[in-house]
Amino acid sequence: MDAIEFRGKNIDPDDFGYIELNVFIDDFTNLQSVIDYFKDKNYLVISTGEILANSIKTSFTVISIVLGIFAAIALFASVFGIVNVMIISVLERQKEIGILKALGARSNDIFNIFLFESIFLGVLGWLFGWLLTLIVTKILSTAFDRLLLTNNSIQANLESFNITSFDLPIPLFILIITFFLAIIFTLLSGLYPAIQAARQNPVDTLRSE
Repeated sequence: MDAIEFRGKNIDPDDFGYIELNVFIDDFTNLQSVIDYFKDKNYLVISTGEILANSIKTSFTVISIVLGIFAAIALFASVFGIVNVMIISVLERQKEIGILKALGARSNDIFNIFLFESIFLGVLGWLFGWLLTLIVTKILSTAFDRLLLTNNSIQANLESFNITSFDLPIPLFILIITFFLAIIFTLLSGLYPAIQAARQNPVDTLRSE
């Protein structure tokens, strides 16, 4: 591109002095080539499409941070929830614990039973959490698609930056990390109730029943 058509005339931006030059193109498929042309000449190029794309990326970043905060809050809340559930379970199943010990179950066996139950609750919560995450991200992606991609001008600008949809992909490493975090946190939250269950005296528990 050696010249630019301006008011019916071909001009070269290097032939005159200027502070700002507004360039309008008829075909958005040529947008990137126009941007590259000016950047190669060391000009500062500001594209409305690029600004829009960056704004959208920023919005997605903010959404991700907000969702991450809610996820952290939910994680800590689930820890306390599992502790409460398992403590209540120990209190309600004292007779069962006493019978198991009377039949020869060791304290270590009782400990493992309650610890694995807490881990099971954590994995179950992790599965439901990911299901909810997939539903929310799908709703957000659909909302952005309908809001922005229905406008032909905006859609053409976005397509010039290879943005054809607003899918929110969930990286595999996040899936793996959250799974192990769920295991670790539920393991820690189940330790105290499991220890309490293992310390139950079979004579006292059966007598109390």
